[in-house]
Amino acid sequence: MEYSGPGCYDDIDDRVPEVDVIFEEVLPKRDCALRPQQRAFASSTSVTLCAGHRLLAEVPCGVGKSYGYSYPAALEVCRPVGAAAPVMHRDENGDVFWVLHDGSTTTSRKQVVIATAGLTLQDQLVRKDLPMVKKVMQEDLHKTFDYALLKGWSNYYCPAQAELEGAGQSGDTYAQLQQVEQIKAWAITVMQDKGPGDRAELSFEPDVPVWRRFSISSDDCLKKACRFYKDCPAQRARQAARQADVVVTNHHLVVSSRGHLTPTCHLVLDEVHELPDIARDLWGFRLVGGTLIHYVDSMEKLAVSPGLKTKLGELKVSMRTLWQRFDSTRKALARSQFDREIVIEAHHISYATDLFAAWAGELPELLSQIGEEVQSFRVQQSMKGKGPSSDRILSEDTKLDMLRRRIERVTLAFQQLTESPNDFALFFSGPPEKLATLEGKYIEIGTHIQDLLTRYEGGVVGVSATVTASLHSFEYMRKEMGFEPKNIDLLEVDTPFDFRKNALLVLPKTKNTDPNSDEWRREMGALALRVVQESQGRTLLLFTSLRSVDEVHKIMAQAQESKQLPRPGAPGGIQIYRQGDMPKASLIEAFKKDKHSILLGTTSLWTGVDVPGEALSTVFVDKIPFPMQSDPILQAVTKRSDSWFQDYMFPRALLALKQGVGRLIRTVTDRGVVVLADPRMHTKSYNKQILQALPPMRVTNDIGEIGKFLGQAPRAK
Repeated sequence: MEYSGPGCYDDIDDRVPEVDVIFEEVLPKRDCALRPQQRAFASSTSVTLCAGHRLLAEVPCGVGKSYGYSYPAALEVCRPVGAAAPVMHRDENGDVFWVLHDGSTTTSRKQVVIATAGLTLQDQLVRKDLPMVKKVMQEDLHKTFDYALLKGWSNYYCPAQAELEGAGQSGDTYAQLQQVEQIKAWAITVMQDKGPGDRAELSFEPDVPVWRRFSISSDDCLKKACRFYKDCPAQRARQAARQADVVVTNHHLVVSSRGHLTPTCHLVLDEVHELPDIARDLWGFRLVGGTLIHYVDSMEKLAVSPGLKTKLGELKVSMRTLWQRFDSTRKALARSQFDREIVIEAHHISYATDLFAAWAGELPELLSQIGEEVQSFRVQQSMKGKGPSSDRILSEDTKLDMLRRRIERVTLAFQQLTESPNDFALFFSGPPEKLATLEGKYIEIGTHIQDLLTRYEGGVVGVSATVTASLHSFEYMRKEMGFEPKNIDLLEVDTPFDFRKNALLVLPKTKNTDPNSDEWRREMGALALRVVQESQGRTLLLFTSLRSVDEVHKIMAQAQESKQLPRPGAPGGIQIYRQGDMPKASLIEAFKKDKHSILLGTTSLWTGVDVPGEALSTVFVDKIPFPMQSDPILQAVTKRSDSWFQDYMFPRALLALKQGVGRLIRTVTDRGVVVLADPRMHTKSYNKQILQALPPMRVTNDIGEIGKFLGQAPRAK
């Protein structure tokens, strides 16, 4: 266990006595085993929150990191049992203040925001972890706190959208029509009982096109202008979050808030390794030619005067001409007619700079003129006794409000392209037969993340099972998050699992040494089949491309046809599950229940698969998950730095590999095998760095040892 940084506190026990009481006295009385690693993380978290510091921590699976930060979080915001919760008020100027349980008031109420990358961990926190923490604190410390879950806008039922589009459509399947009726029945209860209206409450996972008819994005929501505002589930969730002591949410909402959370709040960022890329996606831009022209077309329809309509018509022509030129540039730079992403540099589209600068000023001005014209026209018509109906006024105002928000985003993108194009990795995306989409992502995201985090006065804890990108090195993640060495505490917690005893790493040698060749892929497929045979199913197979998933799936299916693998229903029959055949949660649940099944997948299955026990005895990895050469950020970094491999490509691959390997051992009784088929583990010098960064496992080249190893001591069922 290693702890370093400006906050290496020698008096840590004196500063967090309540954490000591919980982990050394209270929890052991409840038959909770004392874990030194968990207590060390909890103590560090408590100090960080108390002092308003920054902590970056790697806490492996099995330590119990969610409890490790939940108890300190609760201690920061708790109150005596029976005391009233803080109540929010507004003064005559509209400023917020809080009345606390003792009758005092404050404008800077403390709150802890726990953010995760995915919904699975959020649900675990609010359904299991935080209820247990609250129970322990109430019964043993006589303190309490409130918590709330806040998801993205489109996760909640929208009555306004449902009124407009919440019906079956002509192209719906029978199953989709059933989904529509089930959602409508559920929605009646939501509105009558003022329920959460969270999509997760449904007993099924609705198809995306169906759910869109009953939900809306934050950008398209009318907020207070909507007649359902007071009964809106999304608004209720936000009100509950404002009142709660602990708020569970996702990285997207923290990143997109840009400082809109309580300024005095503490932040706990779980799964922190995913936050930089989420920020790149949200803070970048995406200009779709057809969509831009549609916006201007909507403006033209709302305009009243012929002069303004003419200007907007000319603007549409100008945009269409520019995007046609973009298409020509895209075709000239494409290596293949099938390329969906074409990385470019700012000079490739320098001909657009003046237009972007002009449009950045012109679009908001034109929209403002349209608003004035619409209002003036209404007044004139009213004076003539021909005023528009209230429905038409609402429709026009709604369209104007939505256009303003969309034009704001477009204008920001134009400004970024004009003022700082070299800050972005630029690329064209989309199918070749459609107008190009121009996208940009920040190359260096750290300074922007720090700009966000410095807006909060509380402590910041970033934690994940995978933070160090090489042996004991936080450097890559520290830079990605923008932390300066002098301002960050670092904690690396040891794993509680005995990997040397309970895990085997197999590095098979292949005849072909080029992992990108067709010959090696065929050999890899045969290896995968043999691994499944040796493991008697019970294998999670992780690949770096969908092509490999499909090829190996075909090999497995053929093996069952030729009776090399037993079919489902036969003794020891193996069920084959493949990513995309059903929703991820359903896939994992089916794989978990069937102890002789196999599951094949790519990126999304490298994380979030938690299958303790015998059902997951082997993890097969086809290749070291290096970023694709077409990755726009990688290409931008390659041009900027001679050390691009060590600075970007290798750390990202290692973090992803550690995530994949982490699917194997989930409890102290688990036992299993990792197979890494990449031939570069025998030919490249960086293989030693990989072995040092992975958990300490016994290494062999012999696939034949898999069956022997797993047969030594079967897992507890």
